[in-house]
Amino acid sequence: IDQTPPAFAEYESILWSATDASGAEVNYDPPRAWDDVDGEVAVECDYPPGTWLPLGDTLVSCFAQDTTENVAEIEFYVSVVDTDAPALDDRDDIVASTAADSAGAVVDYTPPLAHDNVDGDFEASCDLPSGSYFSVGENEVACYAQDSVGNAAEPTYFYIVVVDDVPPALYDREDISASATDASGRLIEFAPPRAVDNVDGEVAASCDWASGAVFPLGQTDVTCRAADAKGNEAEPVSFVVTIYDDVAPTISPASNIKVQAGSADGDVVTFGVPEAWDDVSGSVGVGCDPA
Repeated sequence: IDQTPPAFAEYESILWSATDASGAEVNYDPPRAWDDVDGEVAVECDYPPGTWLPLGDTLVSCFAQDTTENVAEIEFYVSVVDTDAPALDDRDDIVASTAADSAGAVVDYTPPLAHDNVDGDFEASCDLPSGSYFSVGENEVACYAQDSVGNAAEPTYFYIVVVDDVPPALYDREDISASATDASGRLIEFAPPRAVDNVDGEVAASCDWASGAVFPLGQTDVTCRAADAKGNEAEPVSFVVTIYDDVAPTISPASNIKVQAGSADGDVVTFGVPEAWDDVSGSVGVGCDPA
């Protein structure tokens, strides 16, 4: 009489990668069993190959029976685990302009998405997070993603490029008024208006009339301009230089005249009119009273 049950070959527990958050279809090779009389016999398991098993450890029991109904049993664990790292999207570079009062910009952006077979979709974390201050130029941003069990995605990189396209601020300056020194006007020295750039700081302004030029009588419009190192030009500003003549001519001194009267009514006296000179007009006529 055959009273000896079949014997199972040595069998180890199974580690299986999850397909999604609900687990995985586990297509494992079942254990094999041999009987002294019947040779290799069929094996049946309570969770047969192809069963969808949840995340975690599932105890599987398998049975083998020979033709005389001697039964053998073996148990092992199938562990469905998350072994796959998330997939991290690429993202486009970002171009931003500097703030009007800053040498950089605060840039808000949406981090790339990570897609995990178990945890689903979630945002990556970046070493320079959204809302950070970025200086002028190319700023490399590295983004990372890790699922709930520590599987890490390959990092992805993108650039935030901050460009200086803000012109300097060119400030108004006061008009200038001065008295003429001669007929050509007057030499005027002046400080050009102040120009301040958000990136370059103080920049030089240039004017279409230079300091130290001789300005003619009357009003002259002076227009000044400024640009930063990137060529961004400020709105021009203007001021007026007014040269006026407020100095009276100078009359050369004349000697007093003494004449003997020809009658009780006096006499006719002939005299030379003194000369007069003006800094602007040059020689000018002189009228005398009486003539």
